Amino acid sequence: LYVACTRAKRTLHLVGHVSHDAKGNLKAPIKASLLHALWPILESEFVASDKAYQLQIEQADTAQTTLDIDEPQREAPAFERVRLQAEPLAFDVFTWKHQQRAVEVAVNKVEFSWAGRDARDIGTVVHHQLQLLAENAGALDAIDTQAMTTRVIGQLKQLGIRVQNLEAAGSTVIRALQNTLADRRGRWILSDHSEARSEWSLSVPQPALAGSPVTDVQNVVIDRTFVDEQGTRWIIDFKTGDHQGGQLERFLDEEQARYADQLERYADIIRHIDQRPIRVGLYFPLLKAWREWQPAEA
Repeated sequence: LYVACTRAKRTLHLVGHVSHDAKGNLKAPIKASLLHALWPILESEFVASDKAYQLQIEQADTAQTTLDIDEPQREAPAFERVRLQAEPLAFDVFTWKHQQRAVEVAVNKVEFSWAGRDARDIGTVVHHQLQLLAENAGALDAIDTQAMTTRVIGQLKQLGIRVQNLEAAGSTVIRALQNTLADRRGRWILSDHSEARSEWSLSVPQPALAGSPVTDVQNVVIDRTFVDEQGTRWIIDFKTGDHQGGQLERFLDEEQARYADQLERYADIIRHIDQRPIRVGLYFPLLKAWREWQPAEA
């Protein structure tokens, strides 16, 4: 009881329930309940509340007996079951092509399928911090690095990063964020744009199996999207993978080939709600690297 009552931040609501005995009086709560410990100081409150409730019932009964018996009684509307043949209203925005691009089941998890848990958690924190920076695009020149570091370390702890790995993981996240802020392309991605969204969650219908009345739904999250000054819709995915050594361009080419289907899929989805030209891009915060292309029409 002490623990339950002392964890409240701003307000505390205690909800209790007792029953009546055969004579209509309130019975004390059972000894196994938390309310039993508070009963000495709350019994009078319950008794007063019960009396007020009983008075309301009596007044309601009295009022009911004085109603004009000639007054027509209003009946509640009856429920009507929708016919099994009923079809939902058709809207163009919800009309999906039957020959749509094949989709991997775990399209959003492919990035970390090869990496360890620390890499996954680092990526999660980087994505969240980039979202915060984009939502405060007007203050990118006034970032409090110390406060940002404190947030990062706190998030990594919550995700379960081991103590011995915490400092290195935090340094990696901060390096990714500082690289992005110091990079012209990174600044452009985070800056204020028309119709900008970060971590945009969408639910997308999938073709149902033959003979099945159920349509599958896939949930996708677009890291960053906006419309530039030329009226082009950008769809950008952040990739937090690192690369040590040479042949950086080869690594970036391989990453583009690896995630091309994912970005093309996002473009297919957006085309159903936005008819403007679309370009997609991959941004690598740890490398200050960028790949962009125009997706093919589905």
